Amino acid sequence: MTCSELDDSIYLIGARSANSTENDDLLRFDPVAELWTQLPDMPTARWQTASAAIGNDIYVFGGNNSYCCNNWFHQEEGHHVQADE
Repeated sequence: MTCSELDDSIYLIGARSANSTENDDLLRFDPVAELWTQLPDMPTARWQTASAAIGNDIYVFGGNNSYCCNNWFHQEEGHHVQADE
């Protein structure tokens, strides 16, 4: 899982479930309202990623989508935050 802050919200991206399945979740936490919101999934399920917020976009870099096979990603995916509002 990776996280980034943008516009006073925290975004949690991807992860790995307890049964070792990668996911493509994108969640937003509003600390003022104490509210979690499920956003549209990212294009690729992955874990062990990094992320950065630039302007109104969050970029997710690298990651892996396989427990056993070192299937590392070498591309980034972006999410435009204003599209969720």
